Amino acid sequence: MKHSQEDSASLSFLMAAVADVAGAFHAYRAIHDDIFGFSFRKVIPIPFIFKPINYELHQTNLKFIREALVNSLSQLPPSSPSATELLQSLREYTVELEITVECLEDICCNMQQKIDGKIDYSSAAYRSDLASYERRVSGYQQSGERLNIAVQQTS
Repeated sequence: MKHSQEDSASLSFLMAAVADVAGAFHAYRAIHDDIFGFSFRKVIPIPFIFKPINYELHQTNLKFIREALVNSLSQLPPSSPSATELLQSLREYTVELEITVECLEDICCNMQQKIDGKIDYSSAAYRSDLASYERRVSGYQQSGERLNIAVQQTS
């Protein structure tokens, strides 16, 4: 009976970790959408309607999100007999998402430095960084699909 209580506690801990990582994802996704999502306010350059992207704020927030993901990873148990697939999928997804967040954080840093006149961030360099970022997005999405399946099988 004791073993089953330990399994239940381990599973509860993992499900709480899934919820924490999901919260970090939603915060990241809001930033992604603000930068890349369509908005007439971005398209129409009319004073008081046009809303520039705040890369500096996004960079700061992405750093906090990335740190939260790293913290979540460090708190995962080395193994979970009752939920091996869930633990492995959660670890993989969290790593992929953390790398993706870091890529977007770097893009925001470069864009802010360009705005501030500190670097010459060419459109070719931006396109290259964006292509890398889009590959990372694809990676976390694939890992996320596996995590969703593991969560459903565990529930």
